[in-house]
Amino acid sequence: MTERCEPSAVVLPPKLDVVLLAAAGNEGQLRGASAEPWEALIPIAGRPMVAYVTAALAESTRSGRIVCVGPPAVVEAAAAAAPGRVTGVAPAGHLLGNLERGLASAAGDYVMVVTSDIPLLKPHMVDDFVRRCEQGGEAVDVWYAVVERSAGERAYPGVRRTWVRLQDGTFTGGNLLVVSRDIVARTRRLLGPTLEGRKSPLTLARLLGPVALLRFMVGRLSIADVERRVGAMLGIRGRAVATPYVEIGIDVDKPDDLALAKRFLAPTHAGA
Repeated sequence: MTERCEPSAVVLPPKLDVVLLAAAGNEGQLRGASAEPWEALIPIAGRPMVAYVTAALAESTRSGRIVCVGPPAVVEAAAAAAPGRVTGVAPAGHLLGNLERGLASAAGDYVMVVTSDIPLLKPHMVDDFVRRCEQGGEAVDVWYAVVERSAGERAYPGVRRTWVRLQDGTFTGGNLLVVSRDIVARTRRLLGPTLEGRKSPLTLARLLGPVALLRFMVGRLSIADVERRVGAMLGIRGRAVATPYVEIGIDVDKPDDLALAKRFLAPTHAGA
């Protein structure tokens, strides 16, 4: 993919509050790998998964207060990883409600949103993503991280993600965003189905309408098409931000993902 080079025209606040979504129950494919009741508490190299993400956020130069939306045990684990930086918020029982509660407890016009299941995240990756958002040329309502397949496979050969073939290249979505803090209030009716279908490219293409679905199926749907269609559908402006860091897109929700995270976070590897 050719990176879009546009003059920097957006200056986000030096520090952005972060909504850390950490309320997923351990009810999927990882249930056989760990008895922990919450995915965020599944141990990796001796630490709960949420601790890695919280520590990366806390050490980022662009992160402000960390609002952790999760059950008490998860909030406690997050707070232990970043003393004095974490505020806990009780979950609502569904993703849209969790996001809404987190945004309501954050401050500022723009907020970072991240999930607790990307333990390979590092502080410089967060800083780099915010910098790339600022290079977009204009303020939008959502900056959404995407990773091109070639970049991902160079860093982690054979890594298995949900890759989506678009006209611009083949991408996977990241689990890091910058959003305007009022976005849920403005898009509630359609944002819920969009979030629920985020891991199914075909479902998302269907939500975009028949023309977009057809273009997607023949590989003619571009990133700009998606940005325009989502913007028209939700009444917002959004921008996909290509990041070279596939770690932002490696969410641990399957045994293969967990094995990969354990391999790269093991002390022997970290110290290599």
